[in-house]
Amino acid sequence: IKGLSDFAGKNAKITTQLGTAWVNLLDQIPDGNPGVNYATTAECFMAVSNGAADLCVIELPTSQSAAMTNKDLVLLTLGGEDTISDPTGSTNVCIAVRKGDTVLKEQIQGAMDRLSWADKKAMDEMMSLAITQQPAAN
Repeated sequence: IKGLSDFAGKNAKITTQLGTAWVNLLDQIPDGNPGVNYATTAECFMAVSNGAADLCVIELPTSQSAAMTNKDLVLLTLGGEDTISDPTGSTNVCIAVRKGDTVLKEQIQGAMDRLSWADKKAMDEMMSLAITQQPAAN
């Protein structure tokens, strides 16, 4: 499997994490067979490892971390037109605070702004660095 089109005709069993935006994107896998979704990403990866699922749709940094410690997993990196798209933008990350806690909200927002959270290239570089700093990477 080198790209999404390679799943056509395979009826691959697909999983992801419950309650995430990924659930709404599973139908983009050609001839995919959505199966059980799990409460945690660890359970998703375990389902792939033990054959309960053929693939799981999870964001890249989490998948990279899992692949470092689980040699049964292989990452399929998509790009160009061969990608899963989210037209709703619902895969954006957010942080919830208590309603009315504007002080905490502003502190968190300030910290995120200092990290250049809105700059995709900067965030991708930071996540790549974080992956290399994990115990499994060393």
